[in-house]
Amino acid sequence: MPTYVAFLRAINLGAKRKVPMAELRTCLTDAGYDDVETHIQTGNVRLRTPARSVAKVEEELEHLLGRRFGFEIPAIVFTPEQLREVYDDALAFAPPGVKGEMRYVSLFKRGEAPTGEDAAAIDAWDAPGEAGVVKGRAVHIWIDGTSQASRILTEFKKPLWPGTNRNTKVLVAVTEKWA
Repeated sequence: MPTYVAFLRAINLGAKRKVPMAELRTCLTDAGYDDVETHIQTGNVRLRTPARSVAKVEEELEHLLGRRFGFEIPAIVFTPEQLREVYDDALAFAPPGVKGEMRYVSLFKRGEAPTGEDAAAIDAWDAPGEAGVVKGRAVHIWIDGTSQASRILTEFKKPLWPGTNRNTKVLVAVTEKWA
């Protein structure tokens, strides 16, 4: 049975979008998913299911979780192999002139990552202490300073919106546990 890693977007950010991880694990297990495990409170989930398509798993999770928790929960799903590629890229990239005190990866469903002019603009971003690289279904972002003070996250809010952000520390931990 295939294993998948899902990243749930915009949960546990405010009082109205609460998804307790124990309740999430129970919900998924009761729905027939196997080996359900979560990592911290930001909606990182490993599960097994007979479904053979990332898109199908995303659709199933979104329907199930929306019904159970009462609000839309976008699910961005990777196979362990796909996640390992994002991890390898995160460790391989080192933009010149940026220390990368804060490092993030924005993850996207197939067909939703920035492309064309948006991807080129992110790749060419040259604000002091900031850099971005689009690679497949991920955008790797380096920021010297805080995310609140960054210009890259503000400038590219629209093309980054359908994705879900994780700091690289979480990406590394999840990948080393599950991929």
